[in-house]
Amino acid sequence: MKTQILLVILAIAVLFSCSKKPQDIEQVVLAKIGDRTITLDEFIKRSEYTIRPAYAKGNHYIHKKIILNSLIAEKLFAFEAGKNNAMTNNPQFQNYIQGRKEQAMRKWLFRNEGTEKVQLKDEELEKEFFLSGREYSVAYFTVPTQEMADSVHFLLNQPNISFENVFKKIGGEGELPTHTVAWQREGNDAVIEALYTDSLKVGQVIGPIRAQNNVYTSIKILGWTESVLITDEQIRLRLRDVRERLSRSRAKQIYTDFILDVMRGKTVRFNQDTFFKVVEMVQPFYIVSQEEKQQMFNEKFWQEEQPNVNYSDMESDFESIKDLPLLTIDGQTWTVTDLRNELSRHPLVFRSRNVNNSNFPEQFKLAVVDLIRDKYLTEEAYKRGYDEINVIEQYTNMWQDQALALFHQQDYLRSQNCPYNFNKDYMKIIDQYLNSYVDSLQTKYSDQIGIDVDIFERVELTRIDMFVMENGVPYPIAVPGFPVVTTDNRLDYGSKLDEKQ
Repeated sequence: MKTQILLVILAIAVLFSCSKKPQDIEQVVLAKIGDRTITLDEFIKRSEYTIRPAYAKGNHYIHKKIILNSLIAEKLFAFEAGKNNAMTNNPQFQNYIQGRKEQAMRKWLFRNEGTEKVQLKDEELEKEFFLSGREYSVAYFTVPTQEMADSVHFLLNQPNISFENVFKKIGGEGELPTHTVAWQREGNDAVIEALYTDSLKVGQVIGPIRAQNNVYTSIKILGWTESVLITDEQIRLRLRDVRERLSRSRAKQIYTDFILDVMRGKTVRFNQDTFFKVVEMVQPFYIVSQEEKQQMFNEKFWQEEQPNVNYSDMESDFESIKDLPLLTIDGQTWTVTDLRNELSRHPLVFRSRNVNNSNFPEQFKLAVVDLIRDKYLTEEAYKRGYDEINVIEQYTNMWQDQALALFHQQDYLRSQNCPYNFNKDYMKIIDQYLNSYVDSLQTKYSDQIGIDVDIFERVELTRIDMFVMENGVPYPIAVPGFPVVTTDNRLDYGSKLDEKQ
């Protein structure tokens, strides 16, 4: 009998441990609109991480009210669009939102398995803080492959071969390149770590260092100058920056070990025949001219990421190979269709910024491998219930509501037979169509809107234009573009948030 009771208790304990939702993160809510919220963090990022229009660019109270009204109006437009429309029923849109959410889940996984496990020692901080005042003068050269880096490493360790001679032996022409390197909070972690975590000597050779994009850099110290921090504020800021950079670097190292554990025993094997058929089919769509790249950037800058490949132009070619086996991983076979389905949620991220016709097959293969890695990390995040965490839901809702608001805005303007081009005449459109429409929605939803006026009045914004992008992720734009919907600067609707609660 005791054994049966013990088994029941254990079963209940396992049940509760498996179903326990991860702990939500406390958020400062600035406004509530129905079942949606605008947090203080979202308000600041939507204001600071994008370029605001001239009528809302300042920090004074009138512009802050325009910003808040614009963000609330975006939610109201999304409500008007509804949950059942052409956009929400579009599989491509559904995959895009799912991809956005899963990227946020992987970021949360990095937080828990990387950032939160960093433990910095005082001596590490002190050493890098002391060295961070140096500005190095260096000679350097780079090689593009691991094989060449191994050859350089061998040559640099030969006692009778100088740094300059190694440069010439690998095909270097002209004068040995030189550069000055200053400590910086943001920068190449491998280079900063090599130069600023230990005391160096003039003439000392470092590397080859795997810097970025699979480029290997060898460095010779020619000398340095020292800058001295004078004020307490300078010291405090530099110490903060050193701590943040070291924490980020250590977090990456810890997370890399975590990834190795997740991927242990899993090997990707490509079917070479199918692989090169896919490469031949997609390569022209990835290798684009500088003019096309600029156009793509402008589209991203002013609107939102577009799928990185438009497959509609190669449907006939795709049909002939869609069921062919492309690769195997962990006992599973992926067909070309399987890869295409994954790409609908996770656009490829190339490790190198310089992808060309000669290196495309290798870079494409590496990008597919990274996609597979992210798929396993996403599965781990789902197992932990990260899709239910409030900050993930908030992030997902932000992107979904922004897209729905744009969809409804365009639909509304069409219904009004608006003759203007939004990109050219947005002020006319706001004045003649959108301001009055936003006013009507503020009245319609007023009893569902609450604003924490006290927190809002304490918010301070900068007037510096920023456009924030993240590196190495499928969706690099950090936050949606600023909602250009109203110039209304009155908060004459809704109620104080504490009254709503």
